[in-house]
Amino acid sequence: MGARIRQFDWGSTPLGPIEHWPQSVKTAVDFMLAAPQAVFVFWGSDHLLLFNDASLPILGEKQEWALGQPFGLVWSEIWEDFRPLMEEVMAGKSLYFEDQAIPVTGRPARPIGWFTYS
Repeated sequence: MGARIRQFDWGSTPLGPIEHWPQSVKTAVDFMLAAPQAVFVFWGSDHLLLFNDASLPILGEKQEWALGQPFGLVWSEIWEDFRPLMEEVMAGKSLYFEDQAIPVTGRPARPIGWFTYS
């Protein structure tokens, strides 16, 4: 995923070219890419999606087009449930959920996933 992120045309997104990213974004991406577990980073008011290799099974068929896309587009099937959570996080609140059943399209063999996330 590191190579895909470096090669992606970020200039066409609100994040802009990687060389202009704030250090906080670069640090979050470095942490994400080094993590052995699935890590998603949603950045900015559009909640643009970045993810690591361990996240690919969760994304399923969406992995081909999800990089740099808004959360609400990638996971439109759960956006209405997650929008209030994203708003709380963007307002500075920390959230943690354990063993949550979440429907995830794009994974025909596993349409429901069980997730612990923060």
